[in-house]
Amino acid sequence: MPRRVRFLFVLLGLVVLSTYSQQVPVPVEKSNEKVIIEGKIYFIHVVKPGQTLYGISRAYHVSEKVISAENPVLVTGLQPGQVLKIPFVRDIKQNEEVRDTEKYIYHTLVEGETLYFLSKKYNVRVDEIMSGNPELQIDDIPVGTVIKIPKQQIAPKRESFAQQPEHFKYHRVKKGETLYAIARMYKLSVRDIRKVNKGIRNQLKPGEFIRIPVISPEEQASGKPEKQGMPVTGSGTVPCDSLPGTFRYHDGQVVVMLPLFIRENAERFYIDSSEVNPETGKKIRKVIYRDANWIYPPSKTFLEFYEGVKLAAEDLSEKGATLSVAVYDTRRNPATVDSLIGAGVLDHADLIIGPVYPFNVSQVAEYARQRSIPMVSPLSRNAGFLRFNPWAIQIRPSGLAEQKVMAQYIARNYQDNIVLVHTLDSTRYHEITQIKSFLTEDVSEYTYPEDVSIKEVYLPEIISPRDTVNTLELALKKDMRNIVWVVSDRESFVSEIVSRLNSMSRNYDISLYGNSSWLYFVNIQPDYFFNLHLQVFTPRFINYKDSVQVSFLRKFRRNYYTDPDIYSLAWDGYDITWYFLSAWSLYGKQLPECIPSWHPQLTTTSYWFKRTGWFSGLMNTHFSLVRYDDHFMINHIPWTDDKRLTDPVP
Repeated sequence: MPRRVRFLFVLLGLVVLSTYSQQVPVPVEKSNEKVIIEGKIYFIHVVKPGQTLYGISRAYHVSEKVISAENPVLVTGLQPGQVLKIPFVRDIKQNEEVRDTEKYIYHTLVEGETLYFLSKKYNVRVDEIMSGNPELQIDDIPVGTVIKIPKQQIAPKRESFAQQPEHFKYHRVKKGETLYAIARMYKLSVRDIRKVNKGIRNQLKPGEFIRIPVISPEEQASGKPEKQGMPVTGSGTVPCDSLPGTFRYHDGQVVVMLPLFIRENAERFYIDSSEVNPETGKKIRKVIYRDANWIYPPSKTFLEFYEGVKLAAEDLSEKGATLSVAVYDTRRNPATVDSLIGAGVLDHADLIIGPVYPFNVSQVAEYARQRSIPMVSPLSRNAGFLRFNPWAIQIRPSGLAEQKVMAQYIARNYQDNIVLVHTLDSTRYHEITQIKSFLTEDVSEYTYPEDVSIKEVYLPEIISPRDTVNTLELALKKDMRNIVWVVSDRESFVSEIVSRLNSMSRNYDISLYGNSSWLYFVNIQPDYFFNLHLQVFTPRFINYKDSVQVSFLRKFRRNYYTDPDIYSLAWDGYDITWYFLSAWSLYGKQLPECIPSWHPQLTTTSYWFKRTGWFSGLMNTHFSLVRYDDHFMINHIPWTDDKRLTDPVP
């Protein structure tokens, strides 16, 4: 199998170590005494010295959460002599199967539990559980299913009487209360509560008890409780600059979600039935084996992103970062993402990178918001998921954010003739209106808008050469410089406009301004861009001369025996992974509040994050100016306008 394809099946990770209590638990014998309370059958169990809530729950096949909910006295901890009422459940029939109790523990799945939860509870890997239970469907395991857990690696975490009161108190849920409301009541995040209530669901039932982490008196006195929920206004209340510049957090779990199409890449042959037997008239079926270097086309781009992820994780590991990174294949299917969420792969994540498609981003963003998990959208420019989601982070600035920066820049040329060109596209009416508003507002900072020559030219997407010349030339002036801003990402339209402007540049002084997407157009002669002195703002730029980029190229070539081109997402995969894994290692749970002040040197860009509004997410607002100058030189100029740090992000 080719080297690149093999990387699809590699998941980065570290062994998760667990600490267990050394106390030997006292065996729990199931009581035969039963009572009926309000029509429900309960066992009556008297707690003996040395017994634990875990041991009692195992003996009666009832979860610790259910026992705690039925016995409010457990708020003060489990004590010898306490009388507990435990819901009656029917015994599992022993004759249903021959059980190997020396090799396995048999766990009955209760509501809210996942295979990932069981793997952490019993200190075994998910694949080991699956190998012992081949009949299981990872995304569809009914409550009550008996699951075999390999016994040789089990060292269950035990509870002691002295530990419980120190770390938790219990809250009885009232009608109408939500996890978010309870978290606000105790000045915690929803994620803090979820971490101590494994398998808890969004819909709480009135009367049930949930654990609440206890904040120490010292933390309360300092006014900086360790588990306080993150500020949602982006005010920067966390003293990020005062934190030491060393990796302090080493137990984080990072989930990367990419459409790698592993199943499709594993198909190394296909059936060709295009030929027909002339004698029988039946199709001839041939088995065609794919080339050893074949990669499923839709996955190639994202495989390159993954290659960058892997390089960054390896580099950070050498620098002392020890985060666990797991990569999951989302394909291009919302159902696949739903299955991953349902399987619990995100339940214990500290950071999520991905997915990439906008419809998948919305799925995961909502899930992450409910659980207070930072989620990074690496490629989409759709900013809708940031609204009212303080945990959401967007890498690529929205198109409107790019136009805002361009308007600021063009407004400085208010003494020139400014011409705004766009298509007659009714679906972009709001965007064009917003752009004109930006331009008028920014010009007003220098002079009165009515004193500035701003003309608007709108054209159909399919235009004749004569119409183009006549309409555009009427908007140009010969006695001054013409700033022509073409707002379009359609290459065919831009190609026609640029070609005509290049011809008119013999008689007019023209400077052309466009969108970042133009840098990747392939059907427009580069000479036109140089002749018209094209200028665009872009969030990333590759010139192969920067020392950091040269270093990355050497590493990439050493690992993958090829070079990434300027279109490759390997650059993005490396930068995003390096930035966020290092940020988590530095700041831990404070990452969302600290990354606006975290600006390490990356390969193709810098990240400058700002909140897009109250209680909303963070968007990268960094741009560089790319300018095509005389003598066929392309200049890369970092955008240092202070307004970028103070103006609201559109």
